[in-house]
Amino acid sequence: MMRKKEGQAEATTERRRVSTRSLFPISIFLLPILLILPGCNLIGAVSYKLAGPEKVPAKFVPAKEPTLVLVENYAHETMARAHGETLANFLHEDLSTSDVFPLVSLETLRELREGRPDYSTMTIAAIVRATDAKQVLYVQLQSSDVNAAVGGVGLAGRASALVKLIDAGSGRTIWPEDLAEGYPVVAATPQGQHEAGSSLDVQQGMYRNLAEQIDHLFHKWTMPEKGPSSYGS
Repeated sequence: MMRKKEGQAEATTERRRVSTRSLFPISIFLLPILLILPGCNLIGAVSYKLAGPEKVPAKFVPAKEPTLVLVENYAHETMARAHGETLANFLHEDLSTSDVFPLVSLETLRELREGRPDYSTMTIAAIVRATDAKQVLYVQLQSSDVNAAVGGVGLAGRASALVKLIDAGSGRTIWPEDLAEGYPVVAATPQGQHEAGSSLDVQQGMYRNLAEQIDHLFHKWTMPEKGPSSYGS
């Protein structure tokens, strides 16, 4: 009987040793986090290490129908053409990569603009129907400014736009239903910082960031591990 009890005790002790050894690698992994992150931050850090970067859901998932990207700025028509085409090109690249929906080529829109004398008076719905699209991603460029940064060193910029998805047949706004003018997006040099390079370089950076933000509205995306880019809302 004594031998049986001694055998059971030894088996229990060995199981505890195995359990302790199996926890050792996890303890080593978590120790740096435990030492530097107090309170609720600890939970977030552990979740990040285990699950990876945060997944951000789409604001709206559109139908997979032929879509025209239309960027306009009637408040500043003289600048709208070049600036609008730059933003549209970036947006086409991002939407194509993300495969959000089939895209009507920018060349089709360019041919319509140059071939129709009445283009400037056409409604958005008429433009979309003329390109055989079923819906339009309409981007109203509100502002685009680049100025000398505070202190006179480098440049600072800010660009803003309103975004809508519109049905070609009815002209009805598909999204956002609760914002009549459109969903706002902003790209700006972070406060207190500046950008090197020319004003064109800064504008290109802002439009690239606006395009990325607009693309992210329509599909799930991964939050960057090292935080946002140098531009952001």
